[in-house]
Amino acid sequence: MKLPHVLLALLVTAVWGFNFVVIKVGIDNFPPILFSALRFTAAALPLAFFVSRPAIAWRYVIAIAVVLGIVKFTLLFWSMHVGLSAGLSSLVLQSQAFFTIMLAAFVLAERPTRMQLLGIFVAFCGIALIALTVDGSITITGLALAIAAAFMWAISNLLMKQAGKVDMFRLMVHVSLIPPIPLFVLSLMIEGWEADMAALTSVSWAASVRFSISPMARRSSASLSGEC
Repeated sequence: MKLPHVLLALLVTAVWGFNFVVIKVGIDNFPPILFSALRFTAAALPLAFFVSRPAIAWRYVIAIAVVLGIVKFTLLFWSMHVGLSAGLSSLVLQSQAFFTIMLAAFVLAERPTRMQLLGIFVAFCGIALIALTVDGSITITGLALAIAAAFMWAISNLLMKQAGKVDMFRLMVHVSLIPPIPLFVLSLMIEGWEADMAALTSVSWAASVRFSISPMARRSSASLSGEC
């Protein structure tokens, strides 16, 4: 593998990890379903007005939007809301890889290789180890919701494969158009108008950013206050 490709892979990994830190900060300030709705609104607009729809049937766009956008992200955000940390969420969500392999074997009759089967075994052992070490900082509910989110991600992977070769950037822009309204409705039904409006009107964006990127500064400040 060429060095630029290795660096790009490392960059993707870094962005992926930091994405969960941002999600955690968002969930600390917004109800999880509302935050998911805001996420997809920002992903779709205004890009959808400038990016053409990919050349695939609408049924695939809608199916991917429901499975990936509405169900998967609701499960993921709720898992973090009920106690799963950002780091563990990013790790557990990657179990989508072996779910994808298993679903492809059953649905598409794709036979997994020995290395893929070994990877599935190792991944299951890792999740089992996490489950056995659950303490007050990790909830079983959060872990179960994250695994369910990974399963839904695997289903969306199969839908994308069945859709055929497609420009993924254009696909995700137009997939992101569909979840916001259902998610806003779900948020109103489950989280309530009062909670949604309180979050939208009282959040301090600057404070949220400072809070998320300066944990050491906060601890140092608290330590100094204690000494005084």
